[in-house]
Amino acid sequence: MSPRRTGVGGLVVALVDRVFVEPVRQGAPRVRDWAPGMRAIGLLVAMIIVAALAAVSLAETELLPLRGSASGLAVPLGPQLVLFALTVVLALAQTTALHAPLPLALALWGFVGAALTVIAALPGHVWPDPVSAAGPVTWLVLGGLAVLRRRAAPRWWEFVAVWALVLVTTYLPLALAAARIADGQARPSAGSVQILALAAASAAVPAALLAGASLAAVACSLCLWVVELGTARARAAGRPGRVPRGLVVATAVVAVAAVGGAGWQLVAGSLGWLDAATGLASAAAVLLAIAIGWALLDALADERSPASTGVGQLIDHLPTVAWPAAVALGAVSAVLILPVVMLATWQVTWAAVPFSDTVAGVLTVVSANPTLVGSIGAVAAAVICIGLGLRLAVRGVRGPAELLFAVGVVQALLQFGEVSSFRIEPAAVGLLAGLVVAAMLIITATRGRLTGPVAEAYLTALLITVAIANLELLADPVGTVLQSVGGVVAVLALFWTVLTSGDLANGDSPRFPRSSRVMLVLANLLVAVLLVAATTLTTSTGNTTSFDGIVSSGARDLGVPLLLVVLASVLAAALRGAEPGEPAAPVDSPGHPPHFRRSPHAQRPVHRAFRGTPQP
Repeated sequence: MSPRRTGVGGLVVALVDRVFVEPVRQGAPRVRDWAPGMRAIGLLVAMIIVAALAAVSLAETELLPLRGSASGLAVPLGPQLVLFALTVVLALAQTTALHAPLPLALALWGFVGAALTVIAALPGHVWPDPVSAAGPVTWLVLGGLAVLRRRAAPRWWEFVAVWALVLVTTYLPLALAAARIADGQARPSAGSVQILALAAASAAVPAALLAGASLAAVACSLCLWVVELGTARARAAGRPGRVPRGLVVATAVVAVAAVGGAGWQLVAGSLGWLDAATGLASAAAVLLAIAIGWALLDALADERSPASTGVGQLIDHLPTVAWPAAVALGAVSAVLILPVVMLATWQVTWAAVPFSDTVAGVLTVVSANPTLVGSIGAVAAAVICIGLGLRLAVRGVRGPAELLFAVGVVQALLQFGEVSSFRIEPAAVGLLAGLVVAAMLIITATRGRLTGPVAEAYLTALLITVAIANLELLADPVGTVLQSVGGVVAVLALFWTVLTSGDLANGDSPRFPRSSRVMLVLANLLVAVLLVAATTLTTSTGNTTSFDGIVSSGARDLGVPLLLVVLASVLAAALRGAEPGEPAAPVDSPGHPPHFRRSPHAQRPVHRAFRGTPQP
């Protein structure tokens, strides 16, 4: 922060610069490094997003009749726009699969095949009608193209060729069906638009989860920088051991008000005192599991590389962890939705195929037990995350290990709630965490160990508990406060995710070239915006509650673990007598929040897991 910027105004300007401007400046995709063909694709995606959001606004205000009917073939402009945008998503996904790592390529190819099969069934074509085979045949052709281009260098015409195949497969069945309907020879498939929206919902889950996690990351960064910049003036004046009284008072007032509000929400939203006590007990289990896991992983990492976790670096590691975690959690959603889509498609398109009754029976059983299927998938995802976290910790990697482990623990506890009264409520977790931090602060003060660095760490911890307690408000402030126009904050969070995803979009390697990375980011953004548009434009109600719910799940499933890991690291810094980093971030990464390092005068840590050397 510039020395001339003083007072509240200077603090606000510095916060905006550190929390919002610098991350975008450092993490935005570098369009100048894109090939000319990629720039054209990016422009196409931008135009579709603008058109989709404009159509949503027009449909909400009822200025144009853009919404489709609840059943039958979609005729108005809105569903046609959704379908056209979906063809671009499929083309981006399949072109990414041509030069992506094999597991990702197979996943994308499978998604494209399922979507093409559903689209071919929309007009009501039934086997042995040749048109019903358009989707599967195109899917196989795209698979052959992927094999042929696997070891070749990416070319701009690949997207054009794939998109042309998808367009023909999409609009040929629709055109033939429209002609038959006009002649009275056929009827549209009932509920086909809803099937399409359901398939889009499954594909949009990873992007929506990332959007929710990004909201928590912004809140965490804001908490760290508020304290860091608030104490910068005292350090600049040669008083590093002092914390401004105004910052202490403001933090205390905000913490008491917000945590108290969270407690009121917990009590008011509960069925009784017993239900509220259950919520607090569940929160205690979450905090205890995260604390034990953090200490275990830190001890394992100390065996390989003694050090202290850099608090600011945890946010930098979030994209590295959030992408695979979001894909894993999205796969759980796909496990729930895919049988429903496959059953509807099979009954419409392949009803005359031999053994179709057997296949339909299996799909019916799977579709009728979504809780069991989803629980199995979620437990598998949790075990994978916990296992990867332990493996990374043994190798001396701290940040990603702690984040992955925390995500796995939260998922495992959520699945335990499926068979018990256990539940994870951010308000309860934030309330209990705030009480724990306050108790630790009082004990430290009564022992005379509340130095400036320790007070700074405790102030940061209190603000983080405020962020945890108000995650639902962060995930959907418009819907929570005004109960109107859902999806606005979700879309903004998606744009924020893309603008700060430079580690993925700007990377380049022979195994995963930059063009494929960029198309994957664009496809994730477009498919999530597409879901918002599809929910509004293909139904008569025009709400986006389901999408907002996914974003809220991202804030809970990925955001709560992030904030709790940061909280554990900050409290560990307070216990060992932390000394904050420089007020300005490192030169090579000016958007990073500060680190917490060991003070040279710190007391010996009380637990083995808190040992370590200063974080460089």
